[in-house]
Amino acid sequence: MPILENHIRGSFNLDSSGIAGFFGGEEAFSAMSSVHLVRARRWLGWYNSPGSYFVAKKYGTLPNSLFWDSVFPGPSVDPTELLELDYKPGLRFTGAYNGTQFSSSGHLSYLLSRYCDAQQRKPPPWESRARSSGDKKVDVRTTASPAPAARNHTNRLTAADQHTRVRNITVTIVKFDEREFTKWEGYPKIPERFFTPIAKPGTLFIVLTILFSLASSVLSALYGDWFSFSMILFGALSNGITSCVLGTGELILELSQPSPGATRGDGILFDRENIIILQGSEYVIDSILQARFRLCYPSDPAHRRIGLCSLSLLAQFLLQLFLIPQGTLTGQVLFIASLAMSWMCNSYLASFNREKMQTDLLFKLVGSPRVHKFDAVKWSFAVAFTMFYFNPGLKAPEGMLDELMPNGTPAWNVWKRSICAAVLHGRKPSDFIRHDAWAAGALEKEAEAPLRGDVGERYTPAKLTKAYEELDAQDQRFLRDFLEKADDVFNSVPGFESKVEFVQAGYQDEDGPVGRGGGGGRGKRSFSLLAEKATILPQ
Repeated sequence: MPILENHIRGSFNLDSSGIAGFFGGEEAFSAMSSVHLVRARRWLGWYNSPGSYFVAKKYGTLPNSLFWDSVFPGPSVDPTELLELDYKPGLRFTGAYNGTQFSSSGHLSYLLSRYCDAQQRKPPPWESRARSSGDKKVDVRTTASPAPAARNHTNRLTAADQHTRVRNITVTIVKFDEREFTKWEGYPKIPERFFTPIAKPGTLFIVLTILFSLASSVLSALYGDWFSFSMILFGALSNGITSCVLGTGELILELSQPSPGATRGDGILFDRENIIILQGSEYVIDSILQARFRLCYPSDPAHRRIGLCSLSLLAQFLLQLFLIPQGTLTGQVLFIASLAMSWMCNSYLASFNREKMQTDLLFKLVGSPRVHKFDAVKWSFAVAFTMFYFNPGLKAPEGMLDELMPNGTPAWNVWKRSICAAVLHGRKPSDFIRHDAWAAGALEKEAEAPLRGDVGERYTPAKLTKAYEELDAQDQRFLRDFLEKADDVFNSVPGFESKVEFVQAGYQDEDGPVGRGGGGGRGKRSFSLLAEKATILPQ
């Protein structure tokens, strides 16, 4: 094969610079994904970024046509999905007053739950009340010493209590402004002024990266290495143009529109470890549950410009693979140095917590809520507090209570009926299994007739006392223990908001932008607050 041998004997020689198209691809893609959440980010991509092949393959799936599917095989995706602007389902929701139920809510409620997870937990209000009052616990039904079986049952409860402490059960109250909601200018498009700014040191670092790529290109030309000069410059142009084109997209948040005269939308988001009580206007609550961020390109709905940018990035990868080995050693060093500097810049931009930035953006658009969070130790305590917190106003508490506490054993059924009775009658739960509480004549009318018509028919003291007496001794002890604690929870609700301090959840703006001291890194508790952390105030 003489012709092939002549070519092989030439001076052409591939080196390791070909990995530039693969190295740092994930960082480059993640850095570019924040272009719609960070202010002026689209203008800060003019540097020779590594990972061009990886980025080209990612964005090449956006155009939807036969030609683009042949160039970049794979299913076409929506830009909102590709950039993970709306991709996580939220917690389960139950309405307190309107009966609305969602097995899973939207991405905005997921962001809110993540924000609540990051907040500091405080002691439950009923423990604070017990410590301050110094009240002595009294058995609901008897003052005699418990039998050995009762003490063993108490030991089992202690072990269960230790188990539930591992679960970290919490209750978070989130109160949005109930005033009439006003849409922002340009609705539903989100103006760039709402986006998160970059810290000044971070902006300086990005500018230095751009200047470093430019200087590397100029030095390569001065040393006579036009291959390295052209490839560094072409890489900077490809990355910069791609950032600008992606930044032309419009980020949209179209809020839900509740029906006129709709019932209050207050309710709860919950999973097996958390209960988030939502309060606010129907407009805001319904939007938190169902609205979503969307990214669209009105001037280029087919995403052809993004496809051309992907072709440019792919061409950058191929040209670097073949032309950089033709350069001088000095030019190759400058080329690799520019990639290293750009990789550090991409890593910095990729460290921005996009979920936090979306949460900040949400609070700017619909208003920041006031938040208070505390430990509940046991799930039943958290459920009892939630039920009492929404009272008065609950007309059919059993629906929400069954959602929160699906337990169907005889003892738990009596406990749930006692909680519903406490909500409807405004009395402590344990009063409904005590003959003496009603024999005194304090609520004789309620003892003889159901409250609120048919709703309270199952919750009269006589029926609950009878249901209690039908339980065996162990279930009765179990029920007394939990109703005692429910009494403490019931007593802690009146005046609760005057005894605790709600934190005004907020966002950092010009004085606290992202990318500052690593505060925006993924997985960190970096949500900002506009007030001191919540504290339990003395009574």
